[in-house]
Amino acid sequence: CFVTAMSMSKQVAQPGVRLLSKLFLPTDKSAPSSASVKSIQLLHRAGLVRKTGTGFFSLLPIGRRILSKLEALIDEEMEKADCQRLWVPLLMSREVWDKTGRWESTGPELMKLKDRHDHDYVIGPTHEEAFTSIVADNVTTYKQLPQRLYQIDHKLRDEVRPRFGLMRAREFIMKDLYTFDRTREDAMKTYHEISEAYNNIFSRLTLPFVRVSADSGNIGGSLSHEYHCLSDVGEDVIVSCQKCKKTSNVELLATDSDPLPEHADIEYVRRQAESTGFCTQQGDGCSCEVEVHRGIEMGHVFVLGTKYSEPLGAKFYDENNKLQLCEMGCYGIGVSRLLSAIVEVYGDEQAATMVWPKEVAPFRAVVQPTKSLTSDKPDYVGVQQASTAAASAIASMDGFRGEVVLDDRSGGFGRRMKDIELVGFPFVVVAGDAAASEGQYEVQDRLNGTKSMMPLPDVLEFLKKQYTS
Repeated sequence: CFVTAMSMSKQVAQPGVRLLSKLFLPTDKSAPSSASVKSIQLLHRAGLVRKTGTGFFSLLPIGRRILSKLEALIDEEMEKADCQRLWVPLLMSREVWDKTGRWESTGPELMKLKDRHDHDYVIGPTHEEAFTSIVADNVTTYKQLPQRLYQIDHKLRDEVRPRFGLMRAREFIMKDLYTFDRTREDAMKTYHEISEAYNNIFSRLTLPFVRVSADSGNIGGSLSHEYHCLSDVGEDVIVSCQKCKKTSNVELLATDSDPLPEHADIEYVRRQAESTGFCTQQGDGCSCEVEVHRGIEMGHVFVLGTKYSEPLGAKFYDENNKLQLCEMGCYGIGVSRLLSAIVEVYGDEQAATMVWPKEVAPFRAVVQPTKSLTSDKPDYVGVQQASTAAASAIASMDGFRGEVVLDDRSGGFGRRMKDIELVGFPFVVVAGDAAASEGQYEVQDRLNGTKSMMPLPDVLEFLKKQYTS
């Protein structure tokens, strides 16, 4: 499916322009039979991801480039919220996990190992213990608080049934933020500020998402919310009332005396919510208008209180020189899972095409000639020159150097365009005979489904506007 270029590539290379023939992008006509959902089918077919084992995946260069842009977006919103990024080891000693009780309380999904000296370690699925230990060792006074510390790194979890590609993998990439405040009131202020940062992240990705009340699970704490991308392939079930706007994970409907079936369908959950008076907890006499959706969990936020600061000694001296415990919060985003969520939303149902939101698109623009740049036919010269001129002009704009791809591969125009649509480039500049004879290029805005003819100066203005508005 992926076509190759010949020596002409050397002649068309321009500063700041990437040649598609030089990119490692092994597109595929079909996905493996084990790829059960649209997202992993498209990620495989587009040459972005390859499965290496049960629950393990490699991100190929263009997939890694998209992930880097996603991380940069998260970094930007975290910095706005006064958070600081650091790095901690993946391995943690058993000692700190014994102190919090999680060595025993966490189930078999916790990966453990011994070193050559017979010392026990945890392969971190979350890092509350590591971050709290750092603060315990280095913060002594209220003047050093608040602290908002995070990382974006690999995690491992021994999933009993890995499935849906990156959505439930054994190794994944997560952004985990841990906050340390002086008082409960300060911790709640932090909770609302970080929640707003999460709203910004998912809004910038233009994803259909909801924030729902959730169970705190093994991580613990007194309050938690999840952020879900609404999708039919989501593993979670979200219940909401259209009148009072109460929204929660279905897990909160279950009780010890009235548990929900493990694989309860949407209609069962709807009846259960209505029969138990889903909205009665609001205390305002709301008559429920229940809606039930499936969702992909993208983020989870918690108010932890002193669950970790107490056993690990994260204390500080207050204004009255009295020793106090830090009030904590923890905030996670499944970064690699987000890739799948985006594709579930922006991929077509046939797993044949997709389009990335411009914030995380692998490249800002692709120049696609209608005639191959590898051909030496005289009547191709005009299109070839118009293509390289457009690519060079786009790459010369601020923010576009290294963000422009020129499709210099051999093969027919239709075949090359199928790869462009499969990989998901949002903006395509087509250089055809009109570009060669009249200077008119076709600009495809795949996010909005529009095509427009315009001269090169207008092409530049259009693209500039997309990334400055």
